Amino acid sequence: MKNHTDAIVPRKTGLGTDPRWIGGFVRFGEVIAILLTVIVVMSLPSWAFDEGNFQQLETDHFLVRGDVRPSEIQETARMLEEIYTLVAGTFPRMTVHVPFPIEVLYFAERGDFDTVTSALVDRSQYKSDLELPYGHIRLYPDKARILVTRSLFAKYVPELFGGITSVLLHYAIESQPLWLEIGLPGLLNLTIKNEDVFMIGKLKKETVALLRSRDLIPVAHFLRLQANSSTYKYDESYRELFATQAVFFINYLLYADQKRHQLSFLSYIDQLIGGANKNEAFLSAFPEGTIALQASLRQYLMGTAIPYTIIKRAEITLPELGQATAATRVEMNTSFGDEYFRQGQIVRAEQYFSRGLANDSNSLFNHLGMARILYSQSQQEDFEQLLAWLIEQSKGNYPVQRSLAYFLAEIPAKQKVALTLLAQNSDAIAQDICTLKYAANLAIKLDDYEASTTFLNRFLGYFPEHVTWPEKYLSILERNKDYERAAAFVLQGLTRDPESKQHYRDVLRLIEYLADTDIRASFLLRLHKLLPSDLTVIQKLAELYEQIGNVHAAQAYYQKGLELAPDNTSFKTKLDELLIRISQTPTPESPAE
Repeated sequence: MKNHTDAIVPRKTGLGTDPRWIGGFVRFGEVIAILLTVIVVMSLPSWAFDEGNFQQLETDHFLVRGDVRPSEIQETARMLEEIYTLVAGTFPRMTVHVPFPIEVLYFAERGDFDTVTSALVDRSQYKSDLELPYGHIRLYPDKARILVTRSLFAKYVPELFGGITSVLLHYAIESQPLWLEIGLPGLLNLTIKNEDVFMIGKLKKETVALLRSRDLIPVAHFLRLQANSSTYKYDESYRELFATQAVFFINYLLYADQKRHQLSFLSYIDQLIGGANKNEAFLSAFPEGTIALQASLRQYLMGTAIPYTIIKRAEITLPELGQATAATRVEMNTSFGDEYFRQGQIVRAEQYFSRGLANDSNSLFNHLGMARILYSQSQQEDFEQLLAWLIEQSKGNYPVQRSLAYFLAEIPAKQKVALTLLAQNSDAIAQDICTLKYAANLAIKLDDYEASTTFLNRFLGYFPEHVTWPEKYLSILERNKDYERAAAFVLQGLTRDPESKQHYRDVLRLIEYLADTDIRASFLLRLHKLLPSDLTVIQKLAELYEQIGNVHAAQAYYQKGLELAPDNTSFKTKLDELLIRISQTPTPESPAE
């Protein structure tokens, strides 16, 4: 049989190799190379999509960027604001800690979304592409970001209810109980939306059926269970029961017995936001204890109908949304570069930051991105030069200096530089509670007295009743022997709550440390004005005036103390002694006319 490959083997001639065969072979090789290139390119992830087609719209709480028409961006923003309004209306105090605006990257095409979020998804966990999640909530110290597809908005709006709830919980409560972390977003994930109404908190039949077929986890154990519990970690059936019971328990707290527990539940969340201990806060909010709750919970489960909330969409008041505008290539490159960097995809992050600088060489945010790249690649000299330039160029630009400070705070050797940047922007930070709290923590960590007191004082202006931060502030003041400021701070607390025994004891103790008698007298007079019948304060005033030689003022306060407590022998004795001293003291002669 003839070998057909012989047809492309060059023939030998008397003149050597035939050049016509060589040219044909080369052309054939070029065609094959082009085909292989096309195949390889088509098989690569389509990460280099045209970010220039993005539109953006900033609302009161969101910055939405999407590769869709402006009208779709506006509708997306409207839906997000609806969800935020409903969640924030129920839990208003949870909203103040969130770093607004929440950035939303909205993808029309599934492939683009898969590309940007490739590092977030372990595909081995899913049986098929249809099961892959098409929405991610990314929570960082300096920002919250939602990456989402059109399909999530079209089919899975409830997941956005749960996602936004998770964002608020994350920034508002430093230590969340597991049942709240799972149950509250889980309940809101059951939201049903139609054209006219939202139905919030409506339990699925399967949820109720599962709980009715199983023994509930005892409430006392349920409330204390942690994610690192061996039973929770290794028993999938137990995790499913816990998650289902958490969702049901939130519904119970919101709706059971004509909403009898609802105010207690909201009070509990407020206490957690204030830094209270999880267990102590629950007992404070629900003094009847877990045994009574257990019985009531079982009875509620066996009821014929489990309530939920219906809210008419027409009754939801939204802020003015405005019109979408074209997002520049610089803005999109910054967002994608930042997300890739935080996912650890340094090469792609560098490509996007470089593109941003190619479009605008003065883009400080993209220069900051490149500084992060240089540091991650240990190019120390280039990093230091770019960092010095950035600090100088960004003066007066709070958003850039804020992002720069967050980045530097992650580098142990640069934390003092980060704190300096935050301190230089203290007036702007005073309006940014999330960063204010972060700055206060960093200052405390670095033991910087001036920065600590500045940031803490401003933070406590927003949250004077916080459980732990006032103690931190007072401890710092005392450690630095700033007794006057410490006494003033505690006296403010006592003014808000005159019944507080702790504030009362602390202010009296701190006043004793004040060396200047005029300042000490000033504090005692303010304390006396607040507590006019307090004998201890009256006695301390009398003793102080006696000490500095103002016997007439001392007499007046001993007399006042005796009027309030006629049987007080100490006041009577002191008053008699003073009267004798006054009678023996010669009256100064009037000056000659």
